[in-house]
Amino acid sequence: KGEKSIIASSLFFSLDGDWQMTEGEEETERVNNRWKDSISSNVPGSVHTALVEAGKIPDPTFGKNQMIVREEGYKTWWMKKEFSRPKNSSNEKLIFEGICNKSTVWLNGSKLGNHEGMFGGPEFEVGHLIKEQNNLIVKLEGVPNDFLNDSFYHNVGWRKTVVFNNVYGWHYSTIPPLGIWRSVKLYSQPPVIIEHPFISTKDTQNGLMDLVIKLNGSKEAWQGKLTASIIPENFEDNEEVFYFENEIDQSQGG
Repeated sequence: KGEKSIIASSLFFSLDGDWQMTEGEEETERVNNRWKDSISSNVPGSVHTALVEAGKIPDPTFGKNQMIVREEGYKTWWMKKEFSRPKNSSNEKLIFEGICNKSTVWLNGSKLGNHEGMFGGPEFEVGHLIKEQNNLIVKLEGVPNDFLNDSFYHNVGWRKTVVFNNVYGWHYSTIPPLGIWRSVKLYSQPPVIIEHPFISTKDTQNGLMDLVIKLNGSKEAWQGKLTASIIPENFEDNEEVFYFENEIDQSQGG
């Protein structure tokens, strides 16, 4: 199990850590790398945390400071990460595990796409865009602005998207967040990828099951041997391992 986890983790390259963050300006200015007055921002993290650490805003947890710093959540912010292509990586996929909340992503000046919803994603195939030196930019749009009955405290804009709702204005909490709040990874994909394996019980008495595996590869014909091992973890004696193999030939529709 130890060897398998090391092999799997070597396919993922972390883009966490120090990013640059700045406010506003036109899209062409930011994407063309015209940045000024940027500050350091840790990923995973939030806009407000970066501003506090840079001394730009007071501590939101003290007194009534939330009413001051909350306005930063209604602005547009930009995040930038410059990184080198990992050694021996190929067919890369860019994976964001969570951006809060509405975002647009560019890599080396090319727009990858938009995403909304803080719980997972987006993911982009970037193997055709990756270079030895890379410039990754994320635009974070301000939170939805929809105050209930013109109330200064109760922004119900969360109903129009997918976020934690109570931080938009509930009881004493009124500081809607923005940020890349979960890890960012570059995944080096093998030529043929196993996607979403599914196992279902077929016959409990005879210990039979069905295994469905989707293989995704290049357009060129490929072939090989699919090998799997099964180790029952809920048995008293789990030392016995079951193996099976299956020949795969994509050129024959196998």
